[in-house]
Amino acid sequence: ALKADPKKASEEAFKYVPKGYNPIATGEDELREVQKRVAKFAEKGDLGPFKNGYWGHKTMKFTPEQNLIALSHYLKTLEMQRIAAQMMAIFGGKNPHPQSLTVGGVTCVMDLKDPARLGEYLTKFQELADYVNRAYYADIVMAASAYGKEPSVVQKTNLGNFLTYKTMQTGPNSWLFDACGYIKNHDLTKFYEIDESKITEEATHAWYKNLDTPTHPYDETTEPEYTGYVDGESVDGQGNIVKAKVVNEKGKY
Repeated sequence: ALKADPKKASEEAFKYVPKGYNPIATGEDELREVQKRVAKFAEKGDLGPFKNGYWGHKTMKFTPEQNLIALSHYLKTLEMQRIAAQMMAIFGGKNPHPQSLTVGGVTCVMDLKDPARLGEYLTKFQELADYVNRAYYADIVMAASAYGKEPSVVQKTNLGNFLTYKTMQTGPNSWLFDACGYIKNHDLTKFYEIDESKITEEATHAWYKNLDTPTHPYDETTEPEYTGYVDGESVDGQGNIVKAKVVNEKGKY
């Protein structure tokens, strides 16, 4: 990144943002400032988590300009994560480990009814969403352009069947899969809908009465049948009886 041409990197950043967006934190002057900050940091010699890395390895294919773009976005992300934490704290009370949930309800009811609090949350959300479109999404596209032909990307996986969900966006209003279902035999060009009637559950390894055959969740019963640990009758993952001692309340056999 320190060897990159900031002007060239600034121009290249426009290649990766969605249509209608301008890149963020990649102006020529901004990138020059990033280089100065990082150079000053590197001169100290204490690189912390960046001390060990596969720097210069042949599989690292980012150009100096792409590295500079990614580095600038990394520093910007440190700033944006603070805003994300503030969003969580508005309704959660603090971040991390929110205090918004209590037994029998939530503690943020009054905040949810307060237009000022909702407006504060919306403003921060819009700022964060703008960052995602102009930096986070752009970096994914940039990485795909550099590593799209890697063996780990183009070669088939050992498992060829996967569940699909309408969650992976390929643009502001488009998705890799337009519905939920599954793909078969590594074929990403089409997906199949899931027949929910074929989904079944059973309770062989649980303290509930088990039906004779696996049953659809809507049709099954939930009847507790707690037996406690039975010494010498533990069951492994294949349903075989395993001779095992049971630990008592004092942690002794």
